[in-house]
Amino acid sequence: MRLLSHNPAMLRAMEYLALCVLPIPVLMFYSSITKNPKNKAVIAAVIAAVLNTLTTLIGLLVYAVILAIYEYKHIIEMQVRSSEAELMQALAMADTLTGLGSRAAFVAAEKELRKRTSGQVFFVHFDVNFLKKVNDEYGHAEGDRHLKATAKVLSDSFAEFGKVYRVGGDEFFAILDGGDLAEHYQQGISKLEQAQTEYNKTQSPPVPLQIAHGMAEYDCSQRDPEIAERLADSRMYEYKRSMKQPANA
Repeated sequence: MRLLSHNPAMLRAMEYLALCVLPIPVLMFYSSITKNPKNKAVIAAVIAAVLNTLTTLIGLLVYAVILAIYEYKHIIEMQVRSSEAELMQALAMADTLTGLGSRAAFVAAEKELRKRTSGQVFFVHFDVNFLKKVNDEYGHAEGDRHLKATAKVLSDSFAEFGKVYRVGGDEFFAILDGGDLAEHYQQGISKLEQAQTEYNKTQSPPVPLQIAHGMAEYDCSQRDPEIAERLADSRMYEYKRSMKQPANA
């Protein structure tokens, strides 16, 4: 039995069954030696041993079935919990309004960048102009439409070069990683301007979509991406101030 199984519980069960069966050959041997196979006491003892063994087998079978059902339910419960946890994690990592990466996903990306000791990425900070005006004059439904349009423009422009996140109400970040970053950035900005113009032309929003942006390079050996983020933020506001605005953003 030890050669067949290394499970301690299985070995104990087998040993117990062996003890249940053991009286039967002993009694049969005793009957043979005494040449009295019809001894009532021996027959009764053998029958009792057989019944005890059968009862034990049935009990073990019932126990095994109950244990299997319990384990099955436990596995299903763990799978459900795992699925729920994965779903909650996925929901936390996605912005519910725009479908872009959320603030939590952006923080997770920062943590991953801090682990890197070499390489370079570009942080691009975006801000939607006139969103307060849109919300105040045309309602938050129109403001949400403005934000969704911004998300689509940014995703269409930069998603192939990196990841785009919504980190605040009207603030977005793109992290460009891999390849010719300077070229990718210029291509993204060019696509952004074209997509923004096309949206304003085809959708005719009550307040034209206008996105300010600023970029900063980040050397992963610095281990502090917030420095580059603040620089991108500063450059974005410089660009924002330089834009000719018909009203205060």
